[in-house]
Formats: sequence, structure tokens, C-alpha cells
Amino acid sequence: MGGVSKRKSKGNNRAARHERATRRWPDQIRADLDDGERARVLREEQPVDFDKPALGQFYCVECDRHFESGATLDRHSATKKHRRRVKELLDSPPYTQKEAEAAAGMGAVDTGIRGADME
Repeated sequence: MGGVSKRKSKGNNRAARHERATRRWPDQIRADLDDGERARVLREEQPVDFDKPALGQFYCVECDRHFESGATLDRHSATKKHRRRVKELLDSPPYTQKEAEAAAGMGAVDTGIRGADME
């Protein structure tokens, strides 16, 4: 008689969880882009970091990624994924603290009388 069969794998989601915890959120990136001096420093004057590819010198601010060389950064800038990210950052307004609180159910108290407009 057969025993309990082994369940098939549902995939490895560890990389996605790790990325979510280590990458910057779009509103943080938008704040960097809005501050011109900060964006310039991120693009041009990266400090040397031995743990990052190419010592952290080739960085895409919009995608929050480091690259091995200037050529790979240029190739990345021409990809559809990068262009979509830039469009997303420029077109959509960044989240505000007020929107975050409203989404969490901590928004302003509604003191209106229900059904007052129905009469």
C-alpha cells in the first residue's frame, strides 16, 4: 500500500524575499531623483566599496543596481526594464505619509452623519 506522496516543489521565492528586503522602495528613489545634488553624487561620486561589483563605481539610480562596467550600465540603460522603471518613477507621484496611514486604517476620522444626503 502506498504512503503519502511527496509534494512537488512550489518554487524558490527566497531571492524575491531577499530583494524586497534589500532594495530601495520607489518613493525613496524618487526622493533621491528630486534632490539634484543627491542624484549627482549617486551617479558620479560613488565611494569605493570592495563588496560591490566594480567597486561600486557604476550605479543605476533609478533601478538601484550596481554594474561591472560602464558598457554594461549603458546596455542596461537601453533595456525595456530600465525605461519602464524610469517612466514609473517620473509619472506616478510618490506615496505620502498621509496615504500610508489611510491605507493602514489610521486615516482621519470621518465625522459626517450617515444618510444625511439621502433625505
